[in-house]
Amino acid sequence: MRKTIKVVLTGIVVLVLGLVLFVNIKLYDSPQYRIAKGDTVNLDVLHELRGVREALQDGAADKMQTVYPEGYVFFTALYGLGWADFAASLKHDPELFKEAQREINTAYQLVNSPHARSTFNEDLKLPYGAFYNGWSNYLLARKLQLENPGDREADDVDTFNQRCKAIAVALETAIFPESYHQAAWPADAMVCVASLARHDKIFAPEYREVIQHWLTRVRKHLDGRGLIAHAAHPFSGKTTDEARGSSQSLMLIFLTELDETFAREQFALFKGHFVDTRFGLPGVREYAKGTFGIGDVDSGPLVLQIGPAATIVGMRTLDHYGEHDISFALRNGLEGFGLGWTAGEKKDHLLGLLPIADAFMAWSHAGCSVSDGAQAGWRIWFQVYSVLLCGALTAGLWYLKRKKPPHDLVVHWGEPIG
Repeated sequence: MRKTIKVVLTGIVVLVLGLVLFVNIKLYDSPQYRIAKGDTVNLDVLHELRGVREALQDGAADKMQTVYPEGYVFFTALYGLGWADFAASLKHDPELFKEAQREINTAYQLVNSPHARSTFNEDLKLPYGAFYNGWSNYLLARKLQLENPGDREADDVDTFNQRCKAIAVALETAIFPESYHQAAWPADAMVCVASLARHDKIFAPEYREVIQHWLTRVRKHLDGRGLIAHAAHPFSGKTTDEARGSSQSLMLIFLTELDETFAREQFALFKGHFVDTRFGLPGVREYAKGTFGIGDVDSGPLVLQIGPAATIVGMRTLDHYGEHDISFALRNGLEGFGLGWTAGEKKDHLLGLLPIADAFMAWSHAGCSVSDGAQAGWRIWFQVYSVLLCGALTAGLWYLKRKKPPHDLVVHWGEPIG
């Protein structure tokens, strides 16, 4: 029994040592690029998207629906939007661009299906709710933007215009239209309104007044920290759950499409309340500094109050607002702790066991600027802690492996040997 315990403990120590070494190596990781036909292609993003495509073909969207209430739509929409961001960076590579368009179209067809809508309530003021309308309509907007006007399907254009009108009508009576009966999340409304902003970039402007009126009402219904709430009453706008890192990081990405000044104000508050460090590495908290919370379906499991969803999306958010050093440090920390691994033309994280995490990573990476590193010295404290931990673990390993002297050679004080 004692031998078995030693073997198990030795295995755990070796595993932890290996993980610490892997994370420290990954802190020096850089995105892989290639110059092809005049385009700078982020191979990490391409491989991540192809990895998610393989998961999608293996039924990952349905599997994610069993884990998250909106898993099917969220996973598929993020996949399509990741390809849309990737395609937007291509100017001279028609083959890759066509691949991206095919995958965006595939994602949209899946999101636009009766199967995808079956999760949501058709009898809401905004049929199927704000979450479904926001993500499906925003994905359709990105699809239309990447297409030449003459190549757009008439049905797609009609669907997009109809959903935009339905969203605008819903916003007349509800600040945050319901996603489910009597349940609303401002992030869902934000994506809806962002799709209206996209409409006005693709077609003749129609919704500027609707957007401005919505923003005016949102400003009057901020939470106690002056941030857009995580959850709110759909009609009164009253906060029911104060701002959280996962929804803040997401909303801030879309808010710049609506009002750059308001977005910058919100970002400054977000950075002050939610961007934090643990053992020298940056992360994004799920709950504001000075508060404590537990993980849930929105945040994922918290590690010392750092949220995985908030940190993955926060990587894109921080880059979007010019905080490239912090964003890059988040990227490499996630590569390490997320076990990022490339094999052939496929890259996944967490051994591919949670495909929606890979979809989030691909989407976040696709929206980040080209960067090869952060300011020197950002890893130093984590490396100090790593050396101390490895020293303690090595000592423990030595203790487990040491051999005791034979019993007949044990010398007792004052007794002769032999």
